[in-house]
Amino acid sequence: MIQVRQLSYKVGQKKLLDNVSFTLGGGEHLAIIGANGAGKSTLLKLLCKEMTSKEGEILLAGRPITAFSLKELATFRAVLSQQHTLAVSFTVQEIVLMGRYPHFEQQPSAHDLTIIKAAMEETGVIDFSNRHYHTLSGGEQQRVQLARVIAQIYDQPGGLLFLDEPTNGLDMLYQQQVLLLARSLADRGFSVISILHDVNFASRYADKVLLLKEGKVVAFGTPTEVVTCDHIHEAFGINVTLMEGENFKCPLILPNVIIN
Repeated sequence: MIQVRQLSYKVGQKKLLDNVSFTLGGGEHLAIIGANGAGKSTLLKLLCKEMTSKEGEILLAGRPITAFSLKELATFRAVLSQQHTLAVSFTVQEIVLMGRYPHFEQQPSAHDLTIIKAAMEETGVIDFSNRHYHTLSGGEQQRVQLARVIAQIYDQPGGLLFLDEPTNGLDMLYQQQVLLLARSLADRGFSVISILHDVNFASRYADKVLLLKEGKVVAFGTPTEVVTCDHIHEAFGINVTLMEGENFKCPLILPNVIIN
């Protein structure tokens, strides 16, 4: 579904990405991890066509991303960004309906309304549907925005979902629920790419992990292949211990921090 080949990006003389390549199939969840400044957000913006690069290429379903108009991309690709600034107060239902704008001209169909209801139910915001967005907590607002992007591609087989640090501002319960939802979307055939700061979340919920350092790929593959003591030390500069959990089969890490 997504092929990235020798992708590089620089600002002035500084390379923010350097020869990044990977492939992600439909029905897979990719977690992009790395320290601050590793190039995670730059890569996501290139994958979303928010920025473009002259070095390397990005293919979506075999077509160069440059061949898609933003209007065409909006019908099957949704992006959950970190910032959601609204100058006008909308209700929750009105915001989620915005996700369907690429699919109708003037008035939403019954099909569109069914989808926004399903998206609100899946994200746990259906009870807020008539409340104004600004009256919600930060975590509740994040879930409303997630419902919006899910509604955008809900009925698009092979759709693409990009999540930029989707667990920020959420408590422990809703962090797990958001990532479980991302996992279920991948299981339904969507390609999901998430930027995550928590390595254990990436290991537990993603099919593939891309580990970056200073714009370069440290490792790409399954969580077992990527989340190793050596790779984590190389990317983050910290020693860790690998742990095993009884109820899940993935590598989890515990930092070896000495407190004096």
